[in-house]
Amino acid sequence: MGSGIGEKLQTLLTKFSTPVGLSLFYIGLVWFVLLSQDELNHGTYLSENALLVGQVVEKFDDSQSLARYGKDLSTLFAINDIVGVRRWLTWELNMIGLEVYEQNFTFTHPLLHPLDQVVGTNLYTIMRSPSGGRTEALLLTVPLRTECSDATSPCLNATVSLMLSLLKSFRQQIYWAKDIIVVFPESDYIGMLAWLEAYHGSIIPEYLSWSEIEGRSGAIQAGLNLELSRLNIESLDISSEGINGLLANLDLVNTIVRLSHKHSIEPCVSGQYYDFARNAVQTRKQNVMGLLQAVWTQASGSPAGLHGLLINYQIPAVTLRGPSRSFKTTRESRQSTNVGKLVEGVLRSLNNLQERLHQSFWYYLLPNPLRYISIGVYMPPVLLLVGSLLIKVSNFSQCDGSHVTTLSLIFVLFIIIPHSNTSLLLTDV
Repeated sequence: MGSGIGEKLQTLLTKFSTPVGLSLFYIGLVWFVLLSQDELNHGTYLSENALLVGQVVEKFDDSQSLARYGKDLSTLFAINDIVGVRRWLTWELNMIGLEVYEQNFTFTHPLLHPLDQVVGTNLYTIMRSPSGGRTEALLLTVPLRTECSDATSPCLNATVSLMLSLLKSFRQQIYWAKDIIVVFPESDYIGMLAWLEAYHGSIIPEYLSWSEIEGRSGAIQAGLNLELSRLNIESLDISSEGINGLLANLDLVNTIVRLSHKHSIEPCVSGQYYDFARNAVQTRKQNVMGLLQAVWTQASGSPAGLHGLLINYQIPAVTLRGPSRSFKTTRESRQSTNVGKLVEGVLRSLNNLQERLHQSFWYYLLPNPLRYISIGVYMPPVLLLVGSLLIKVSNFSQCDGSHVTTLSLIFVLFIIIPHSNTSLLLTDV
């Protein structure tokens, strides 16, 4: 009986495979694109109550240190003296009273670098928690590059000066429950990977070698990679995509978005910002573009910043870049200390965590900073797209057990899809 039904279904699908496959494909495609609209997705929210976002008054207001550090660094960056920058950083960090360490690394590869080897030095510092526990830490990274171009890799001397000013301010506070580690990696991804591998005690591979690190802290709870070309910014790009489409925990992104609004900095994700004054047509168009950009970035498999390496070590992290090229404004630039207050606010929220971020989503799409599409919502149209391919593949199958493929396809389309979609039908956040 079952075999007869399966054979009939196989015959029907073989006969109508092209129209059925095309119908499923276009239905799935249209459905997926429509998920970018507010009626079919959800507003973002914080799942981890311990973050207490916006409940503290940020105290950072050291514009004098910002100006002094910025002046010194501008001179060193102008002459492309990375050794001088490291030497100057070591002196200033020691003056603040922090532990300062260096780590050497070497990278050779017959394909990626066939003519030469990459040799560099990572500089990192640790601000110990006043509690002295040393069991947990927060990680901040600032790429240390002196060869700059406005188009691809802008100079980050402003970010380095901000980091020093923040550490000087943090050193005077007693409420830190976690250590704060700041890494200035050379050669971007190569240097960052060498430091992470050494910190976690990995075995030295064939192509990348490093010296053992001297200073350590505890388990890294979260991370921020800062790449700001200037400090008086009015907008900020938040990149959460890691290697092979892995993402940071959504609570971390939502925390940064809310604190950005608090300090009058416009947050942008997937190349889109949330304009409360825009019209309906513009809103729908930008939501579609934001969704497609999010899919494109994840599908590429490439990390959107140094934070992508941290995600591979189960460390939720994002990259903050500013100002955003997606946000055009004629209003006056914000105070240079606003972005410092934003970073302080994010760290103080993460400082409250009693455990790792785990309650919010790890798989999602963001059409704009205040709306999200969870995996339970976007999987049904994705399965329809996959189902259209399976139907066409089953048409070429000539083996005796080909009806099993058909029955499996029907199970996917009519059982899994409605079950996955219950999150959209039963949840209204």
